[in-house]
Parts: sequence; C-alpha cells; structure tokens
Amino acid sequence: MLQIQLAELARQKEELAKNIDSKKILLADKMIFTYKYGNNDVARFIIGARSLNEVVNNLFLFKNIMSREAELIQTLRFEKEEFDRVSRKSEEKMLEAEIARASMEEEKKKLEKDIAENQVLLDRLKGEEKEVQDILSEIKRRIAEVQPAGITLVGEWQLTATAYYAFGSGGNDINGNGITATGLRARKGIVAVDPRIIPLGTKLYIPGYGEALAADTGGWIKNDRIDLCFESLEECFRFGRRKIRVYLVED
Repeated sequence: MLQIQLAELARQKEELAKNIDSKKILLADKMIFTYKYGNNDVARFIIGARSLNEVVNNLFLFKNIMSREAELIQTLRFEKEEFDRVSRKSEEKMLEAEIARASMEEEKKKLEKDIAENQVLLDRLKGEEKEVQDILSEIKRRIAEVQPAGITLVGEWQLTATAYYAFGSGGNDINGNGITATGLRARKGIVAVDPRIIPLGTKLYIPGYGEALAADTGGWIKNDRIDLCFESLEECFRFGRRKIRVYLVED
C-alpha cells in the first residue's frame, strides 16, 4: 500500500515539476520581451532576482503593472505550493515506509532467531528420539532373552527389590494381618509397589521369581522400590536386597 502511495506522489511531483518548468520558460520569454519592449526598470529588477521564489514574489508585487502575467504568476505560485505540499507528503510517506521496513527487518531477525532456536530444539529432539529408540531396542532385546512361554512382555522397570514374609511359623502374623492393600492375602507372587510408579493390579514378570501381581503397598516402598513376598524367612534372607528388572505383562 505504501509503495503505491509513494509511486502516486512521485508521479504528482514529476507532473508539477514539468508544469513549473514550462511556466518558468514562459515567464522568461515574457521578461525578455518586457526588457526589449516594455518597462526596462521592472524587467531588470525581475531578472536580477537570485531565486525562483524571489522572481515569483517580485512578479507578484508588480502584478498591477504586469496585468497580462498576473494569472500565470498566480498559477505558478499555486503549483509551487502544491509541489511543496506533495514533496512534504512524499517525505512523510518515505519516513513511514522506512519505519515499516525497520519493523519488518526486526521481525525478520526475530523470526530467523526463532527458526534457529527451533532448529536446535528439533535437532536435540531428534537426538533424544534416537536415544529413546536405542533404549526401546535394548529393552526389546532383553525382553526377548527372558520371554517366558504363554505370556507377552511389553515393558520394563529397573527397581531396587527387597523381600518380605507375611507370617511366622505356626501361622503367627509378624508383619501385619497378612492382608494386602488390595484385600488379597499375602503370598508368593504378590508384590508391594509404589502405585505412582506401578499401578495396583498390574501383572508383572520377574526373572528368577516368576509371575507376580502388584497388589500391596508399604511405608518404605517408594519410587523405584519393590517388595517381593516369599513363602519363608529363609527365602527372604537369601534374596536380600538387589537391583532387578521387572517386566510388564500384556493383559
């Protein structure tokens, strides 16, 4: 839009400049004629002017004497004023265009910066995606190594495991009443987990332990902890505390 306005103002300036030039030539011819045949004092006064403005002003002062040139002088004054107005308008529009260009340049720099930052982020995400793919490939490889018959393993956790025994000899309850957080009785295959990590009711498979069900919780079982229920204290002591891989069983 600004470019169209600037082009129109430039066209108007060019047209006004041509009109002014043509009238200047006409005035010059008239002054030469006056110098040769008319009022010599007036002609010399006009020819001795130092600028177009002074010429116009001098002619305007003597318009009563130079009645034949009065209309031409008035037209020239009007066109000069119009030329000045169009010039000012053109300068304003050029300044407006310059401000717009500066704003666009600033937006361009910001956009280029955003693109560069997004490219860095994209490259990082691609790197992280590759890492995730590598991790998934490794998990799939480990799952394939321990995959038991009859069930499908689809996920993995690496946890710190401990062991517990719910009942003492003769059926004496040493760790509670033997009832888990889900209402099931504690037995081998029941494990205590942090429900924020492994939801209760999740089916699991633990190499060396077998299939298990996340059905209990415990005050010390937080984050990456898991507690495996065994049939005897001897088994608990043998198991101790260790890092294990726990696999998610597909329903």
